[in-house]
Amino acid sequence: NDTATTEIYMLFPTRRSSDLRFYKTLFDGLKNCDKCALVCEDLTKITNAPLYFPIYVEDRPGIQKQLAQQHIYAPVLWPVNTKGILINETIAYIFNHILAIPCDQRYDEADMEKIIYVILGKV
Repeated sequence: NDTATTEIYMLFPTRRSSDLRFYKTLFDGLKNCDKCALVCEDLTKITNAPLYFPIYVEDRPGIQKQLAQQHIYAPVLWPVNTKGILINETIAYIFNHILAIPCDQRYDEADMEKIIYVILGKV
């Protein structure tokens, strides 16, 4: 159906616009956070609408639990089941500390603010 296809493609600019706005909200809200570090420190390098805002956290299970208590699912990307993949300290750090914060079209600006407050420990 050409109409359905056209309607789907019309959603892409809206999704891109809102997701990039959400990404910037998370970036601005967490850039000075002492509980996490930003994976991407330069917003000009973001060229598409990401599904997640990746951060590094020391206490990943703790942050995930706090977010889950607020009904926010923050997945671990690419869980590693074999030590053969963790070939050096940098890769091991990434795998053990990266957390994906959702920022796609299912969420709104209030959700982004809530996520920031949870990570900052204000909720």
